[in-house]
Order: sequence, then structure tokens, then C-alpha cells
Amino acid sequence: MEKVDHPFLMKLSYAFQDEEKVFFIMTFAKGGDLYFHLAKLKCLNEDHAKFYAGQLLLAFEYLSLNNIVYRDLKLENVLIEEDGFIKLSDYGVAKILNNGQTNSFKGTHSYMAPEII
Repeated sequence: MEKVDHPFLMKLSYAFQDEEKVFFIMTFAKGGDLYFHLAKLKCLNEDHAKFYAGQLLLAFEYLSLNNIVYRDLKLENVLIEEDGFIKLSDYGVAKILNNGQTNSFKGTHSYMAPEII
């Protein structure tokens, strides 16, 4: 697979590890995450919701075309850049599909549908 590169996906610049931890060096998203903004605003107006939803749709389309399942969509993983555009981050439970399917369930329980849990 080629390098994953999309304007709405967080880029990994460098990775290294010590005896106990793995470290990822990524771009800093100065605007914080969508959870922070939604908590402050209480709700998004329709234009902002469409703006973010469109960017997420394009990010997920790109991942899908590259046979990648993200599996951890939540407000805390949608970062906002200084220019207002999003960066989807945290690929800890993402999976590259070799046969078009996955047989495991991953993600954050409080964001999962009850029937999945």
C-alpha cells in the first residue's frame, strides 16, 4: 500500500520507542478537538455541521478506497486546525483489510451501539 496522504487525515511525521512506550510525532492541531468546541458551543449550527460532516465523509472515503477501517470515530479524535479544517486522528485500532472484512470489534465503548457491545 502506498503512503496514506489526505488533507483531512493527521499525518505521522516520525515514530520511535523506548523500553516501555511507543511515541508518535504528528502535526499539532492548534484548534483543539471537536469535543472541546461542542462542549463550549453546546451545539453546532447547520452550516458548521455540514462543513465538518463533509470533511469526515471525504476522509472516510479515502480510507475506504485504501481498504482501511478506522473503527474509533468520536469527537475527541476529530481535531480542528487553525484554519478551521479537520484532521482525523488516532489510528490505534484502525485496520487494513486484506479480504474485505474484519472479525473483531474495536473502538470506544461509550461511542458504540449497544448491540455491538
